[in-house]
Amino acid sequence: MNKDIIHWKKGEVIYDIGDEPEAAFIINSGQVEIKSSEGIKVGIIKENEIFGDKACILGLKRSVKAIAFIETSGIIVSRNVLLDAMKDTPVIIKAILRSTYLRLDGANLINEKIKDLKSSLS
Repeated sequence: MNKDIIHWKKGEVIYDIGDEPEAAFIINSGQVEIKSSEGIKVGIIKENEIFGDKACILGLKRSVKAIAFIETSGIIVSRNVLLDAMKDTPVIIKAILRSTYLRLDGANLINEKIKDLKSSLS
């Protein structure tokens, strides 16, 4: 894997909801905050963890916003490199990842519907 390194300043948006997935990222140092469309923190990604992979693998637009929580650097993993790596992954692991990703996506959709319902009631 080509190790293209990228750096983000604290507060920098890495990707936003609705963006097309061009790459995933593995954090070298720092932390990335993941936020829902309502601005709710749904996770913190730390050193040696990957993020942005779900949209790349499923071929969907980004469903969350990723923001550098502190000064952060990471390795860019292009969508093609990620998909090539998945070709060599055992079927059982692919199935587990896909079902987990789809559940996460379903949870995001439910969150959106709750937000819309709250808005219509106020």
